[in-house]
Amino acid sequence: MQFGYAIRDDWLEGADSFDDSILTLAKYLSSPDLAAGYHQVEMTAKDRETTAFTTPFGFYEWKRLPFGLANPPAHFSWFMQKVMSDHLFQILIIYFDDLVVCSASFEECLSRLQKVFDGLGEINLKLNPSNRYLSRPSVSSLGTF
Repeated sequence: MQFGYAIRDDWLEGADSFDDSILTLAKYLSSPDLAAGYHQVEMTAKDRETTAFTTPFGFYEWKRLPFGLANPPAHFSWFMQKVMSDHLFQILIIYFDDLVVCSASFEECLSRLQKVFDGLGEINLKLNPSNRYLSRPSVSSLGTF
């Protein structure tokens, strides 16, 4: 009997040493929170079989990206960076499911938030409205702001 195995995706090595120049002029930081970030990403049909598990109640496959496997953190980071690539490190910093929008003025903050919200809306990612920090001088995200 053969069993499949996960190949670890190490493309995020060194992600803890990003260039923080985007923060130098930022007077307003916003940190919109994705609602159940990983679980919003739909898995392709061919990848679902790699998440299969059995219980006494039946055989199951995940339809959405689950926690607990080898590659979901790297895949979700890749997904978010690809989706928001037009804004990455220009108005936005992404680390896994943490988003930080950086702005020099309040008006710029509103404009940049609208761009980010529009981008997330295009791919049907939902935000958690009760857990967000908008237009603040600092936010607690990534452990550094």
